[in-house]
Amino acid sequence: MLFLLKHPLRTAYILFLSFPWWYIWKVPKAIVLKYFSYAHAFGEIISFSFLLRTLFRPWKNITDTPSGQKGFSLERFVEKIVFNSVTRVIGFLFRSILILIGVVIQLLCLALFLLFLALWYGYPVAVFFGVQFLLAVS
Repeated sequence: MLFLLKHPLRTAYILFLSFPWWYIWKVPKAIVLKYFSYAHAFGEIISFSFLLRTLFRPWKNITDTPSGQKGFSLERFVEKIVFNSVTRVIGFLFRSILILIGVVIQLLCLALFLLFLALWYGYPVAVFFGVQFLLAVS
């Protein structure tokens, strides 16, 4: 630390050029990149494109297959339609809930990112007003 007092130009460079560039640009850029990294990871974990593509498919691809009976049976036909419809509804419900959970996670990640960025930029302002308040009180 003593070298800063011996070299006033270096001190001026750090205070007026290096530190503001680091505080205003370099660290917020890293924060934004980290947010995109987390958002991408959560997007990979909860694959929205796959869930939307398979939204109306049967749950775990469980369907009723032909039993080998010859001829048409109305009872068997209705049974297949009901079973396949139920598995599609179950698949729709599970995938919809998972999409909703994924959206909530992404929104929470975005809110935390914006809060952290606001705190990062707001800290110097809070320190300035805090010091000003302490000096006014005493």
